[in-house]
Amino acid sequence: MNTSILLSIAAILFGNNTDISHLKVTSDQTQIESVGIGETIGELNGGFGPAPADKVIDTGGKFAWPATCTSITGKFNPKMSYWGIGCANEKGTPIYAADNGTVIKTSVSTWAGGYGNHIIIDHGNGVKTIYAHLYQIGVFEGQEVKRGQGIGLMGTTGRSTGPHLHFEVVVKGGKVDPMDYLN
Repeated sequence: MNTSILLSIAAILFGNNTDISHLKVTSDQTQIESVGIGETIGELNGGFGPAPADKVIDTGGKFAWPATCTSITGKFNPKMSYWGIGCANEKGTPIYAADNGTVIKTSVSTWAGGYGNHIIIDHGNGVKTIYAHLYQIGVFEGQEVKRGQGIGLMGTTGRSTGPHLHFEVVVKGGKVDPMDYLN
């Protein structure tokens, strides 16, 4: 894809009346950056692709860890409207299903309310997990997944400041601290 097409896409994403003259596409054409500011505006989608190999990262909690984290960049904090945890690592780090369930949503979107590319898995009994900011999605809606099954790749789509997985746990419609399920 050439730069003019990517900048046209940026204009669509940010609105037709938005001045995009300050935007540029990175040399590897994976991100659109604001020239002179150095701020990443958004990662281009990896879309749908093959899932990574399966791997269970168990620490004795109800759920397996959904990714290998080099650091936790955000913790559940309802006062700050932060409803999950941020698990940072490199772009392309494999993401795994935290438990058995059915994929009920796969969304390839540069924004999607801030989630960017994301997956929602229904684990039954009113429990769902959300995996956001993915570079690539490797599952489809309606697919049954197993604990530790590869489902996608870490990225920085949506409202994101760098490659990480935003992981949420929803119980009977309410968001709860994921650490209560991972530890």
